[in-house]
Amino acid sequence: MVKTCKKYVIKGTGHYCLVLFLCLLFTACKAPDNKGLTLVMVKQQAVGLRIPAAMLPENTGSGLEVRLLVQGNKAPVLGTYEAEGNDLVFRPLVPLTAGLNYAVWQNGKKVGSVTVPVGFKQLKPELTAIYPNNDTLPENLLKMYFHFSKTMRQGQCLDYIKLVNSKGDTLNNTFLNLQPELWDTTGTTLTLWLDPGRIKRDLQPNVKLGNPLKNGERYTLLVSNQWKDVHGDPLKEPEEKHFVAGPRDDVAPNIAQWQLTVPKANSTQALIINAGGTLDHYLLAESISLLSKNGEVVNGKVWIDPNDKVYQFTPLQAWPPGNYTLQVNARLEDLAGNNLNKLFDRDITREVKRDAKVYERRFTVQ
Repeated sequence: MVKTCKKYVIKGTGHYCLVLFLCLLFTACKAPDNKGLTLVMVKQQAVGLRIPAAMLPENTGSGLEVRLLVQGNKAPVLGTYEAEGNDLVFRPLVPLTAGLNYAVWQNGKKVGSVTVPVGFKQLKPELTAIYPNNDTLPENLLKMYFHFSKTMRQGQCLDYIKLVNSKGDTLNNTFLNLQPELWDTTGTTLTLWLDPGRIKRDLQPNVKLGNPLKNGERYTLLVSNQWKDVHGDPLKEPEEKHFVAGPRDDVAPNIAQWQLTVPKANSTQALIINAGGTLDHYLLAESISLLSKNGEVVNGKVWIDPNDKVYQFTPLQAWPPGNYTLQVNARLEDLAGNNLNKLFDRDITREVKRDAKVYERRFTVQ
């Protein structure tokens, strides 16, 4: 950070002028204020962003977004907000990336920014999660997510990711080789599709090669530790994911069938939603909203179970009694790519595609 000092010309001599000069110099050279934003650091990783309530123009937690400061980027960073004293703490789904700048916005107005420092000790990158987390996946599984602790080199993922069968044979032409690859804006989360042409029945790749996965077969996903991050550091260690392919999933998610555990009025008990089946990890985190009877968004903390079946919402403030609306974006998908509007692999001559943007379900807090 560069400090800027103003030049002051002081006439006269003596002790008082010297004191005045030093006071003015101290004031002028004070480092710029970051408006109170502070990072929550754990083991040299930024796992949270503390936002004092006093710096928010509306003095509430409504309409808040944390964005990566990249030209043209308006997508919020996924995460949850927690009330801690007079502050709100934003906890991203994955740690904020060292060396990058992030800004806090409230209802379209920027209220502050902060840069994640780069530690003196550069830790090796790690593959921290592979989604879906389940050890049984549908044979028409559509995509997988790979999350890393640091920004990875792009354009070469299929050089380091392999799928082998129970005999140890590498299965070729399993994944879709997209260029550019599907990375998030931080370069830490990769979306890798299994070849849709092999999943959709009656298409030529499916007829020629068959489905990538077969019901009842066991597989191992291998990620090589030769994969390097943008600084040239290889992964700390290789990773493996073992799973078995289950039956084909040809049923679209239906929020009317979700089981709701409704909290009691004037409590901060969690609303618990059990979807019954595993949903897309990242879409689940960002597709659900809760609205009060006045149509206002209810703010709270979200927890999702490791198998992405249970969505738990704990409000920042106690539930007033009354009617509420569970609003779900229609693009929410299951593991086979079936969303609330349609099946991924459907017979267009027999099935009608719905075009709703959101689906709603009402419940009452008593």
